[in-house]
Amino acid sequence: MYVLRKSIYLDKPTQNYLTVLAVDDVPEAMTSHVRKIQFPVNSPFESRQCSCMNVMADANKPCRNGVYPSRTAQDYLQVNELGHAIKLWIQKGFQVNKDIYKILHEQDPNVVAVFH
Repeated sequence: MYVLRKSIYLDKPTQNYLTVLAVDDVPEAMTSHVRKIQFPVNSPFESRQCSCMNVMADANKPCRNGVYPSRTAQDYLQVNELGHAIKLWIQKGFQVNKDIYKILHEQDPNVVAVFH
């Protein structure tokens, strides 16, 4: 089971906050559509076990408004591109699990999709 969540990411070169689509575990079939990025610590008082996250990305995604100088930040899939992200998972043979999604989304509103 693979859980897709929305997460806030600060793109340092542009100083823009992006609501990106992150996945905890990355199956082999999806490695070309995931980038591991450094997740900046926003406060010196904030402690975090892991400073990286896996973000959905697609260098060939449809154009969207806004230009980012960082090619990788431009490739990150944001929450408004959830339909495109789901299409990528389905094309790789995964299925959306609506029942598990409903359960997880009640516990964590950042959960946007679950695949198996």
